Amino acid sequence: MKQLLIAFMSLFLSIPSGKSQNMCGVYKTANDLKYQQFNITADRQTKGHAIEVSNFFLRPYIYIHTGGKKIKIPMDSIYALKQYDEKIYRIWQRKCYQLIDSSFLLIFSYKNRITKMIPTSRSARPVTVTQREYYFCCDYSEPLIPLTPDNILLALHADKPLSKAIHQRFRNQQELIETKQAQQTSINLFLKNYKQQER
Repeated sequence: MKQLLIAFMSLFLSIPSGKSQNMCGVYKTANDLKYQQFNITADRQTKGHAIEVSNFFLRPYIYIHTGGKKIKIPMDSIYALKQYDEKIYRIWQRKCYQLIDSSFLLIFSYKNRITKMIPTSRSARPVTVTQREYYFCCDYSEPLIPLTPDNILLALHADKPLSKAIHQRFRNQQELIETKQAQQTSINLFLKNYKQQER
């Protein structure tokens, strides 16, 4: 278990941070995002329109303003994108998941629109609401899975002491994603501290 936690820490500490700083564009592979290497760089002067996502489910595309032109790329041909506002989104199953914390686990959020039936005086009416969901993976090449204490333990192949510590500290997903110091989620901060105590 100790060796596994050290391997995760080494992975994130080795990622260069300056190659695409203050830039926006698309990453075609997991390694491109891991090492911050754009395949296509967008024109920052177009600001919020530098990269646009078409959510039409039959033909989802990414539109990129680059070199004074607007090009169209199928959404499923790229791995991730970095917007003008510095936010990074991973494309997974034709949806955009925002990377919110990469300090240990890679944690993503997704705004899902769902329809709920709201009771009225006579019956019920459908209302569309936005629900934020959270996912994670241990490596950029891995699929996204729902962020829960049990899924984290499975992904980390946790031993009994770590399993007990996580279940005692975290009761639900909301406690996992509470933002702590330096915009780190509470679960990532917990895992980093746990790893340091094992040394």
